[in-house]
Amino acid sequence: LDTETTGHRQAEVIELSIIDTRGKVLFDQLIKPRRMLMNKYAYRVHGISLDMLADKPTLPEVLDELNSVLDDSMVLAWNAPFDHLMIQRSRSIWDLEPREFEHQCAMLLYAAFHGRRSFGLHRAVQTQGLDELIRNNESHRALGDVNLVLGLLQAVVAGPVVQADLSAAP
Repeated sequence: LDTETTGHRQAEVIELSIIDTRGKVLFDQLIKPRRMLMNKYAYRVHGISLDMLADKPTLPEVLDELNSVLDDSMVLAWNAPFDHLMIQRSRSIWDLEPREFEHQCAMLLYAAFHGRRSFGLHRAVQTQGLDELIRNNESHRALGDVNLVLGLLQAVVAGPVVQADLSAAP
Protein backbone atom coordinates (compact mmCIF):
# COMPACT_ATOMS: atom_id res chain seq x y z
CA LEU A 1 0.00 0.00 0.00
CA ASP A 2 1.12 3.54 -0.62
CA THR A 3 -0.53 6.93 -0.27
CA GLU A 4 0.13 10.39 -1.58
CA THR A 5 -1.24 13.27 0.48
CA THR A 6 -1.93 16.98 0.48
CA GLY A 7 0.96 17.56 2.89
CA HIS A 8 1.75 16.76 6.51
CA ARG A 9 -0.34 18.80 8.94
CA GLN A 10 -4.02 17.92 8.63
CA ALA A 11 -3.17 16.25 5.33
CA GLU A 12 -5.60 14.11 3.41
CA VAL A 13 -4.98 11.09 1.22
CA ILE A 14 -5.30 12.08 -2.45
CA GLU A 15 -3.94 8.92 -4.04
CA LEU A 16 -3.94 5.38 -2.73
CA SER A 17 -2.70 2.20 -4.38
CA ILE A 18 -2.62 -1.39 -3.22
CA ILE A 19 -1.14 -4.34 -5.10
CA ASP A 20 -0.80 -7.97 -4.13
CA THR A 21 2.46 -9.90 -3.92
CA ARG A 22 2.24 -10.79 -7.63
CA GLY A 23 1.83 -7.13 -8.64
CA LYS A 24 -1.90 -7.35 -9.37
CA VAL A 25 -3.58 -3.98 -8.74
CA LEU A 26 -6.21 -4.34 -6.02
CA PHE A 27 -6.94 -0.61 -5.59
CA ASP A 28 -5.57 2.42 -7.43
CA GLN A 29 -7.40 5.70 -7.13
CA LEU A 30 -6.92 9.44 -7.12
CA ILE A 31 -9.17 10.85 -4.38
CA LYS A 32 -10.67 14.33 -4.15
CA PRO A 33 -9.89 15.80 -0.71
CA ARG A 34 -12.60 17.34 1.43
CA ARG A 35 -10.55 20.49 1.86
CA MET A 36 -9.16 21.51 -1.50
CA LEU A 37 -5.82 22.65 -0.06
CA MET A 38 -2.41 21.45 -1.24
CA ASN A 39 0.94 21.96 0.45
CA LYS A 40 3.43 23.31 -2.12
CA TYR A 41 6.12 20.88 -1.03
CA ALA A 42 3.78 17.89 -1.36
CA TYR A 43 2.83 19.02 -4.87
CA ARG A 44 6.51 19.31 -5.84
CA VAL A 45 7.11 15.76 -4.61
CA HIS A 46 4.20 13.93 -6.27
CA GLY A 47 3.00 16.38 -8.93
CA ILE A 48 -0.69 15.86 -8.16
CA SER A 49 -2.56 19.14 -8.54
CA LEU A 50 -5.95 20.11 -7.15
CA ASP A 51 -7.14 20.44 -10.76
CA MET A 52 -6.30 16.76 -11.30
CA LEU A 53 -8.52 15.88 -8.31
CA ALA A 54 -11.51 18.11 -9.02
CA ASP A 55 -13.58 15.41 -10.75
CA LYS A 56 -12.29 12.40 -8.80
CA PRO A 57 -14.35 10.46 -6.25
CA THR A 58 -14.15 11.39 -2.59
CA LEU A 59 -13.02 9.04 0.17
CA PRO A 60 -16.62 8.21 1.19
CA GLU A 61 -17.34 7.27 -2.44
CA VAL A 62 -14.46 4.75 -2.62
CA LEU A 63 -14.59 3.55 0.98
CA ASP A 64 -16.52 0.31 0.42
CA GLU A 65 -14.04 -0.83 -2.24
CA LEU A 66 -11.06 0.24 -0.13
CA ASN A 67 -12.37 -1.40 3.05
CA SER A 68 -12.99 -4.69 1.25
CA VAL A 69 -9.31 -4.79 0.22
CA LEU A 70 -8.00 -3.66 3.61
CA ASP A 71 -10.23 -6.05 5.56
CA ASP A 72 -8.89 -9.07 3.64
CA SER A 73 -5.21 -8.16 3.69
CA MET A 74 -2.09 -7.91 5.75
CA VAL A 75 -0.91 -4.59 4.40
CA LEU A 76 2.78 -4.03 3.85
CA ALA A 77 3.84 -0.43 3.26
CA TRP A 78 7.08 1.52 3.21
CA ASN A 79 6.75 3.75 6.28
CA ALA A 80 3.47 2.04 7.20
CA PRO A 81 2.84 4.21 10.30
CA PHE A 82 2.62 7.28 8.03
CA ASP A 83 0.23 5.67 5.55
CA HIS A 84 -1.91 4.27 8.37
CA LEU A 85 -2.05 7.69 10.04
CA MET A 86 -2.96 9.42 6.77
CA ILE A 87 -5.80 6.99 6.06
CA GLN A 88 -7.15 7.37 9.60
CA ARG A 89 -6.78 11.16 9.46
CA SER A 90 -8.62 11.30 6.13
CA ARG A 91 -11.43 9.21 7.59
CA SER A 92 -11.64 11.64 10.51
CA ILE A 93 -11.71 14.70 8.23
CA TRP A 94 -14.70 13.14 6.43
CA ASP A 95 -16.34 12.35 9.83
CA LEU A 96 -16.02 8.62 9.18
CA GLU A 97 -15.50 6.10 11.95
CA PRO A 98 -11.91 4.93 12.43
CA ARG A 99 -11.31 1.45 11.06
CA GLU A 100 -8.19 -0.52 11.80
CA PHE A 101 -6.43 -2.79 9.36
CA GLU A 102 -3.48 -5.11 9.79
CA HIS A 103 -0.24 -3.55 8.60
CA GLN A 104 3.52 -4.03 8.75
CA CYS A 105 6.27 -1.59 7.88
CA ALA A 106 8.50 -2.79 5.04
CA MET A 107 10.92 0.06 5.71
CA LEU A 108 11.50 -0.96 9.33
CA LEU A 109 12.04 -4.58 8.28
CA TYR A 110 14.49 -3.59 5.54
CA ALA A 111 16.31 -1.09 7.76
CA ALA A 112 16.70 -3.65 10.56
CA PHE A 113 18.14 -6.09 8.02
CA HIS A 114 20.85 -3.48 7.40
CA GLY A 115 21.32 -2.61 11.07
CA ARG A 116 19.64 0.78 10.73
CA ARG A 117 16.56 2.46 12.19
CA SER A 118 15.21 3.80 8.91
CA PHE A 119 15.91 3.67 5.20
CA GLY A 120 14.59 5.74 2.31
CA LEU A 121 12.82 3.74 -0.38
CA HIS A 122 14.86 5.07 -3.29
CA ARG A 123 18.11 4.58 -1.37
CA ALA A 124 17.09 0.99 -0.58
CA VAL A 125 16.31 0.28 -4.25
CA GLN A 126 19.69 1.72 -5.23
CA THR A 127 21.46 -0.22 -2.47
CA GLN A 128 20.08 -3.42 -3.97
CA GLY A 129 21.36 -2.40 -7.41
CA LEU A 130 17.84 -2.03 -8.81
CA ASP A 131 18.07 1.38 -10.48
CA GLU A 132 15.99 0.07 -13.38
CA LEU A 133 13.02 -0.20 -11.00
CA ILE A 134 13.19 3.56 -10.44
CA ARG A 135 13.44 4.19 -14.19
CA ASN A 136 10.46 1.91 -14.89
CA ASN A 137 8.07 3.21 -12.22
CA GLU A 138 6.66 6.65 -11.60
CA SER A 139 8.37 7.75 -8.39
CA HIS A 140 6.42 9.44 -5.64
CA ARG A 141 3.13 8.27 -7.09
CA ALA A 142 1.29 5.59 -5.15
CA LEU A 143 1.26 2.87 -7.82
CA GLY A 144 4.88 3.51 -8.79
CA ASP A 145 6.03 3.34 -5.18
CA VAL A 146 4.17 0.11 -4.37
CA ASN A 147 5.82 -1.43 -7.41
CA LEU A 148 9.21 -0.24 -6.13
CA VAL A 149 8.56 -1.87 -2.75
CA LEU A 150 7.44 -5.13 -4.36
CA GLY A 151 10.47 -5.24 -6.66
CA LEU A 152 12.80 -4.48 -3.77
CA LEU A 153 11.33 -7.17 -1.56
CA GLN A 154 11.39 -9.72 -4.38
CA ALA A 155 15.07 -8.97 -4.94
CA VAL A 156 15.90 -9.34 -1.25
CA VAL A 157 14.08 -12.67 -1.02
CA ALA A 158 15.51 -13.98 -4.29
CA GLY A 159 19.18 -13.38 -3.80
CA PRO A 160 22.10 -12.04 -1.85
CA VAL A 161 21.90 -8.46 -0.74
CA VAL A 162 24.18 -6.07 -2.57
CA GLN A 163 26.43 -4.53 0.03
CA ALA A 164 26.65 -0.88 -0.86
CA ASP A 165 28.72 1.67 0.98
CA LEU A 166 26.19 3.28 3.30
CA SER A 167 28.60 5.54 5.12
CA ALA A 168 27.35 8.56 3.17
CA ALA A 169 23.67 7.59 3.50
CA PRO A 170 21.45 10.10 5.28
